[in-house]
Amino acid sequence: MNARAPINEQRVHRSLFAVMRAVRVLRLLWTLSIAAWSLSALLPGVSVSAQEPLRCRVGFILCKDGSECVLHSHLCDGEKDCPDGSDEEACSSACTVGQFQCAHGKMCIEKKQLCDGVAQCQDRSDEVDCFKPEEGCFHRCDKKRCLSESFICDGEADCEDGSDEADCGDGHCSSGEFQCSNGQCVSINMHCDGYPDCQDHSDEDGCVSQVECGADQLHCLDNQQCVLQEWICDGENDCKDMSDEQNCTESSVECGEFQWPCASQTQCVPQSWHCDGTKDCRDESDEAGCEPVSCPPDQFQCDSLECLDPSLVCNGEDDCADKSDEGGACKSDTCSDQLQCAQDCYSTPKGTRCWCRKGYEPVDGGVKCVDVDECVKTPDVCDHSCMNSGGSYECSCNPGYILEPDGHSCKITDEAYLLASIESDIFLINLRSSSLKVLSSEKQPILSLDYDWKEQKVYWISMDTEAVMWTTLDQNSRGTLIQGVRTECVAVDWVGRNLYWTDRGEGQINAVCLNGYRAEPVVIVDDVDELCSLALLPQKGVMFWSETGDEAQIERAGMDGSNRRVLVRGSLHWPVGLAVDLLQNRLYWADEKLPCIGSATLDGDDVKILQLETQSPFSLSVLGNLVYWSDKHRGTIQKAQKMTGKQQLVLLKRLGQPLSLKGSTTSESCSGELDLGVCCLSPRITSALIKIRVWLFSYTSSQDITGEALAAFEL
Repeated sequence: MNARAPINEQRVHRSLFAVMRAVRVLRLLWTLSIAAWSLSALLPGVSVSAQEPLRCRVGFILCKDGSECVLHSHLCDGEKDCPDGSDEEACSSACTVGQFQCAHGKMCIEKKQLCDGVAQCQDRSDEVDCFKPEEGCFHRCDKKRCLSESFICDGEADCEDGSDEADCGDGHCSSGEFQCSNGQCVSINMHCDGYPDCQDHSDEDGCVSQVECGADQLHCLDNQQCVLQEWICDGENDCKDMSDEQNCTESSVECGEFQWPCASQTQCVPQSWHCDGTKDCRDESDEAGCEPVSCPPDQFQCDSLECLDPSLVCNGEDDCADKSDEGGACKSDTCSDQLQCAQDCYSTPKGTRCWCRKGYEPVDGGVKCVDVDECVKTPDVCDHSCMNSGGSYECSCNPGYILEPDGHSCKITDEAYLLASIESDIFLINLRSSSLKVLSSEKQPILSLDYDWKEQKVYWISMDTEAVMWTTLDQNSRGTLIQGVRTECVAVDWVGRNLYWTDRGEGQINAVCLNGYRAEPVVIVDDVDELCSLALLPQKGVMFWSETGDEAQIERAGMDGSNRRVLVRGSLHWPVGLAVDLLQNRLYWADEKLPCIGSATLDGDDVKILQLETQSPFSLSVLGNLVYWSDKHRGTIQKAQKMTGKQQLVLLKRLGQPLSLKGSTTSESCSGELDLGVCCLSPRITSALIKIRVWLFSYTSSQDITGEALAAFEL
């Protein structure tokens, strides 16, 4: 018994040791399992379980095969992060309006994240080549184009994707205005006045009172509106019930001296539109029988006259309407020696041919390719300035304008307005918002008006008081500049600070100082036969006037009356309106009897005549790339492209006769004031006078400008 006791104790100790070792193993396994679960919690977006499917954390997305989780920002970034590539599936091919597409892959980000200093695109393409925003930058179209606030929601899409016109809420009109259903603002007194001033006619909705029409007017069927006889069947719905365009039939028309008759004999187009490559006649006859327009040298011309990229020729598919791009020598004659061509070689049905790329033209059959100077070959390719480069060109705009998305057109950056006198009312038309405001209502028709941008004043002729009146644009001030004058035309000299006017009875052009320093008028030019209209160009110190006597003509002189000469004599019948185009240095005129709109250089060369479908053009104004004119018979103010006369649009239609027009922007290119009495400019002193103005404008206001200081500038 005693001998066996130690053996039993040993067995007990061994058993306890085994149990303790088992406990330590279990603890170790438990610790390892806890560590594994802790590690799984630290892994990005992964939850490990042998029994449960993979679950992803916030900000991650599960691959289609369930094997991995990837960051949501890696979707559609152009790189396959999932083993099955499912993160690059179902990616949109194009971004929506207001989004930017990353260069690598198909990822889209919001435009507001573009060039914000934080790379949202994996390839950082949203932060590459970013320009530093200039003052006034409000909305980015892309990385190289930004718009000022005035361009946003102005009714015109200036960004290529139209993002500047997206999410535009309803506009708010002032207390003195009526808000049309389309957001346009018109003066409150135009509401229910018997004629629709809103573009959508909503200012006449709910107006049940019957209106009285004049002797030269007709009632619409609902008796709530009046229209002119000239508006019946003119292709525009002037009556809200559209009764003015019912039961219309086309009748033959007689074309003018500078027009081309369409085959239907119911329409005339300007002669310059005939065979210009655009079908302008409704029956398309203006392009019938014309010489085919040849394709650019970098394109292939089908026998059916279409133009193709040379890569589409001999590609096994019929791209020409007559299949002339396939067959023939396409397979038998291939480009075996590319070195014989200066740039490219392609197979054609008529054999191999050397091609020059866009912007170049071939010499010696394409053995050489020379650069095309588009600025010289097509001078109208840019609205303002053109800079040629190898195989291309670049357009730029003058100060105060911005280049449009098409890369060719220029748009005014400031607010643009059109002042118009219609019978005895002066209207202010905002050319961006189309808002319409009545500045002044007089007793007699207003034949002429002009605008002083510096003082924000409108000047006009008051026939009943025989005076030149003025009002500020905000209508807070109003007054009389000079009394006891009989005139038909006024013009503001904003550089010399004078007002010019015509005296048809005396055959004179007179001037008086705008600031009242010297109220006595000065005769600038006399002995003018049948003086009609007047236009000034203070920047160059010259003025122009028209005469409608037995021999109609347009004359030019310095604004002091010097260097007088005839500018245009031919192609004139009754020039009643003049306007200067500051961008192209051309003079425009409206000929009421021809009827047409003409233009010439400031030296009288390169005369161009546009005989549009207008019955009686009376006054005109040129602003930017557009010409605006009034038609007395039709009661309309219209606009069109100034060089071609195309894209015609009726801007305003009223029952009264539109008489005078003046376009203006909210800023001009010169400031300052020089009080020298009636200082009439001449071409010789204009540049020096402008320099004096700039100097005086920058001179400290507390200092006196002495006679010695003025004498320092030699005029």
